[in-house]
Amino acid sequence: MKKDNNENNGDISKNDLRLGGNIWLIGFNDIDKVELAVVKKIVGSSIKKMAEKTPYDEVRIRMKKHDKGKSFLHEISSDIYVGGLHLNAKSENRNIYSAISTALNNLLREIEHKFKK
Repeated sequence: MKKDNNENNGDISKNDLRLGGNIWLIGFNDIDKVELAVVKKIVGSSIKKMAEKTPYDEVRIRMKKHDKGKSFLHEISSDIYVGGLHLNAKSENRNIYSAISTALNNLLREIEHKFKK
């Protein structure tokens, strides 16, 4: 998929979080500071592993929370744009950290598959 800046920036708002470089956390506005700190550590560690495999143009991690009784189901979608290529991985879990880790690990496997060295 060819990267188009208008297309890729269309879903990013000023309320979304930008980490160093072109890493975006979308939909993480309503989690508390402690959770956000842990999320940033998980994301940073995973992105470092991805960057070792291939240089990337942009990474987006989106979270949607679905109310499930007394807790939430966290739906995570992770996207990476490399050159003209777009790779995606998703995960769902009641535990936000598990959902993020699984989605990013799946994305790393996609990268390893596409960019075998």
